[in-house]
Amino acid sequence: MGHRGCRRQQSLTLAAGWRAIENERVRAWKIEAGVSVAGGVVSRSGDKDFVDPILALRANYSPAPRWSAIAHIDHGVTGMGSDSTTQVVATLNYQITDRAYVSAGYRRLDVDCRSGGTRVDATMAGPPLGLTWRF
Repeated sequence: MGHRGCRRQQSLTLAAGWRAIENERVRAWKIEAGVSVAGGVVSRSGDKDFVDPILALRANYSPAPRWSAIAHIDHGVTGMGSDSTTQVVATLNYQITDRAYVSAGYRRLDVDCRSGGTRVDATMAGPPLGLTWRF
């Protein structure tokens, strides 16, 4: 029996935009992966760093005074860092104070990168919980 898994992965998204139209964004990746076969008799590991410029759309809807819902989708400019990266986020947000918000929702982030003998094809999905402080 073999074991295969990802040891550690980090991604960072830097964003700036305007209310009506979002501008170009950047997502940076640092991935460290390892594979172990036959109980550790054979193992390989490696790491990969790359940056993807992304284009995004975001919509914000306020159904009540302290409530809002946000839908966000972005896609990487292919061929720049990875072969493909896409993110979809939907959250429901509640304003606790003038500056503090709590959020819950769903996020899915996909990346496919093939370069120099390294292939990363990963999907991370699940419910995010957040606290936002605006200043």
